[in-house]
Amino acid sequence: MLTSKDQLQHGPGGVGGFLRDGTPVPLHMARMLSCDSARVDVVTGADGQLLDVGRSTRAIPSAISRALWLRDGGCRVPGCGRNRHLHGHHIQGWAEGGPTRLSNLVLVCPGHHRMIHEGGLSVEIRADKIMFIDQRGHAISAAPPRVDCGQDLESLERFLREADLLIDDSTAAPVLPKWDGRPMNLGEALDWMFIADRSRTSARQRQTSN
Repeated sequence: MLTSKDQLQHGPGGVGGFLRDGTPVPLHMARMLSCDSARVDVVTGADGQLLDVGRSTRAIPSAISRALWLRDGGCRVPGCGRNRHLHGHHIQGWAEGGPTRLSNLVLVCPGHHRMIHEGGLSVEIRADKIMFIDQRGHAISAAPPRVDCGQDLESLERFLREADLLIDDSTAAPVLPKWDGRPMNLGEALDWMFIADRSRTSARQRQTSN
């Protein structure tokens, strides 16, 4: 991809760079690629003549990349947990002058990295902590820990005994829907989730106004 800092900052027409064959690269994709990739700096003259071609270097040096992996260990988005094929993301964009130092970097998986550059997710540093923000401006809370120790299970069993509750294989059987084997309709499921979210938001607004 051919690009420049000016191109990444302004992206006229939403184009952040070009492939060798002239194919335009969307601005958000060009910015994502500039986060963690190999880079060759080229110097041109006023008339576009080639003056100097530098050596290929990593956008994030190897030493900083190793420190980033040791610190984060995997994708930092709460609840993700992916630890392979990850990208180093500049919290303050490299094109906007963000430094390539550990304090300005975070490890994310390709999917979440794409969401950040497409505007579906953002990442900020608040009170010296890395925070991920959703589209509504809400900070994403840390994912709850998995229940993998006997002590938590024993506490749950003791609570159920004291409440005189019995949970076994037949507990939910009378209310389970009959599944006919068809795949889930993802669009319909998301529609109902959005409706439920709007209903909760409207209820909170009514409570606030009262």
